[in-house]
Amino acid sequence: MNKAASVIAVIAGVILSGQCAIWGACLGGHDPKAGYPFPDAKGAVLFLMGVSVIPLVAVVFITIVRRFLSSRHTSIRLPIPFALFFLAPLFSLGLGYTVQARDNRTREQEERFYVSQKEAYSHYAAQATADPGIVLRERWYEEPSQVPWSADVSARRMVFEHSFRPDHLSVPYSGEQLREIFERTGSKRLFVVCHPNCPPDLIESMWTAVFDTREAWIIGQIIHNPATPRHLLEAYRAERIKAERPVTGWIDREIEERLQATEAAPKSR
Repeated sequence: MNKAASVIAVIAGVILSGQCAIWGACLGGHDPKAGYPFPDAKGAVLFLMGVSVIPLVAVVFITIVRRFLSSRHTSIRLPIPFALFFLAPLFSLGLGYTVQARDNRTREQEERFYVSQKEAYSHYAAQATADPGIVLRERWYEEPSQVPWSADVSARRMVFEHSFRPDHLSVPYSGEQLREIFERTGSKRLFVVCHPNCPPDLIESMWTAVFDTREAWIIGQIIHNPATPRHLLEAYRAERIKAERPVTGWIDREIEERLQATEAAPKSR
């Protein structure tokens, strides 16, 4: 095999190897246009592997085979460029297909997980809504020990977190139940201040702690919670006015909207 033919075979084999990696993924179900107008990131990675890693693997494989054959059949010669032209694309085709098959299995597992999680969520949500005390009896507030979480455990934990938010679930906790959950729960204890039945004194005791978390959703929930004492909102406004700070941030606006709503409420009766 002359030098020019060898160079051509190597260049063509490397380029074809990169393209075959993409073709292999497409054979496995990959859609290179799925992310349009964004580029096909997976295809790009596979192509780079096809033009870099796979040719090296093919060369190592060819070298081993040549040594094995030459030790037994001295007349056999296996030109590396020629073999690379055929083997590298073949290896890349298998690589692309294998990667896509693995991704397909992962996606199918995730889909099964979320279907199971959705079914379990409906079950636990119905239980909590009908009998809020089950959260305490069965200790839903405890951090699960399963790693990774099962769909069932994940759904129950999600129901617990959503049970304090009327925009997610309407769980009729009593004030005493919320106090007990607050006392037993660790990192999620502040969730109780989002519930409309939360005792006002508990909300007041946690007012500063909630703002210290810098968690926008829980701050918004405590501001608009009808159980939140009005004087807390007025005190926040008074501090803003004292500091001669205009209504700028979203917290300022949310508190002003809540105060205006409560001021207008008696007039509408």
